[in-house]
Amino acid sequence: MSIPDSRETPAHGARGRAVSEIRREHEVLRAHLDEIQALLTALERGDHAAVGPLRQRALACYERLRDHIDREEHLLAPLLQARGDDGARQAELLEREHEEQRELLGFLAERLRQPRPTVLLVRELHGFLACLRDDMAGEEATILEAVVR
Repeated sequence: MSIPDSRETPAHGARGRAVSEIRREHEVLRAHLDEIQALLTALERGDHAAVGPLRQRALACYERLRDHIDREEHLLAPLLQARGDDGARQAELLEREHEEQRELLGFLAERLRQPRPTVLLVRELHGFLACLRDDMAGEEATILEAVVR
């Protein structure tokens, strides 16, 4: 499905711009996740010099992700709610998932601030990165598509 442009109705154009912005942010976040994944792999292979860059990049990415989550709720929740009951349910689900992500982000960020990452933390980070990738793909396939319909 193509994203509408501003030549269409003002409401449709605003929806299209919101969706385009979220998709762009997802691409940026995916690039950050790739960097973190590479550092996790290096750490698993014994490269302890990866700890500092991993901590720095992961914490910066988590801050960016928190901002992104807030922006999604600000941009997408009202557009979904305007679609009636089904959209309101999608907005509620989006907000619940984001609340869980915020809790996990806080937990993982605190763990990353500890002096030495543990094997368990590395596994948790791998799992969290995979969940984030799945979540972004799911949002793009369902929520973003619903907004522009």
